[in-house]
Amino acid sequence: MMRSTVRWDVELTALSSISQKGEDSGTTTTLFRREPVIQPDGRPVLVPIVSGNSLRGGLRRIAEELFRDVIGYEQQIPLSAAHALRNGGSLTKVTGDGLTGRRR
Repeated sequence: MMRSTVRWDVELTALSSISQKGEDSGTTTTLFRREPVIQPDGRPVLVPIVSGNSLRGGLRRIAEELFRDVIGYEQQIPLSAAHALRNGGSLTKVTGDGLTGRRR
């Protein structure tokens, strides 16, 4: 068995607030959410909030591309497995049993 270690160092800087919840309690999505930020002159300005969901999705897609480059599984695994790596979550629109839990 051949083993190897690959490491990526990544630094992200948020230029706006990041939120994992919507405007209503218990929700995780919202469009064009903004929060007031007080400026040095005392006036409030509405600043956009970046969705934690969109950030996580973007990072997942980048991670899958890096992983695919290192492992070299392109054209060697079922499309549903590649989809699970890239998009996460449970797959329900597949023929046969869904790709969940240990099978993933």
